[in-house]
Amino acid sequence: MGFFEKLLEILSNLKELKNVLPPLNFSLINITKNDNSITTNDDSTKNLSVSYKEIQNRADELLPLALDEGYTFLQRDAQELMEDFKEKEKESEIKEAVSFLRGKIPDFDINIWRAALYLRAQFKLGNKEKTNFLKRQIMEKYGDKGRNIANLCSANYLEDFLIPLFNALKENDKNDVFNDKFLKVYSKVVDDLPFIIFVNHSMGEEEIKRQIQIKRNYGIKALNLHGIGRENIAKIKKVLSFVEENSDCPIKKEIREGNEVIFAAIRYESKESI
Repeated sequence: MGFFEKLLEILSNLKELKNVLPPLNFSLINITKNDNSITTNDDSTKNLSVSYKEIQNRADELLPLALDEGYTFLQRDAQELMEDFKEKEKESEIKEAVSFLRGKIPDFDINIWRAALYLRAQFKLGNKEKTNFLKRQIMEKYGDKGRNIANLCSANYLEDFLIPLFNALKENDKNDVFNDKFLKVYSKVVDDLPFIIFVNHSMGEEEIKRQIQIKRNYGIKALNLHGIGRENIAKIKKVLSFVEENSDCPIKKEIREGNEVIFAAIRYESKESI
């Protein structure tokens, strides 16, 4: 029996729990010190709040299971953070993004995107400390996929690539095969980032060049580079100059820069196209 099943067994006699059956599927379980035994909500986030007094006699059964199954326990400023998270999710930009993703990508990925969209909202507000904290949390909980989705979301790949891709596939295909096609491309992008390089402070110019060459060796003819901060912007510009001077075929490049953020696109063209 897992953590969630064990918790429900302990709470099975609470009449309030019966009001949310079925299904028993919660995105957040919040254990509080409040006197109220249990509260739920009916929106898409499916949050469950339980008073600690209801489980304290059997906490020694629950904690090992929770740790083994990778559940996260929020402590520092957790309540304030979750309240802010829920408020931000009501904003149209995030609601529309999550609504688009539901039913098109694996259910496991939805919560990663929700966290990434909240991360992006904090970044736009200039909350650097909270942004760094949230990104670490996402990476710790979801690993490489969490890092990739956070980077993709922050660079607007949902709006600039995934949504247009889905719409184009839907328009061109007369049956539901566009869903499968979209999922294949989505999975490739999220897992491998085949045409994208996110430059961070730990990457030197030689590492960026190496990443470009690796992707070129796989036959990729178009690359996007992203960086945040003056140091990363400077590295990307130097690498672009190097690539342009040393490329074995003509390239086209596009650079967009602003607010200490840079986007650079490189497209390799065949010699015959000159």
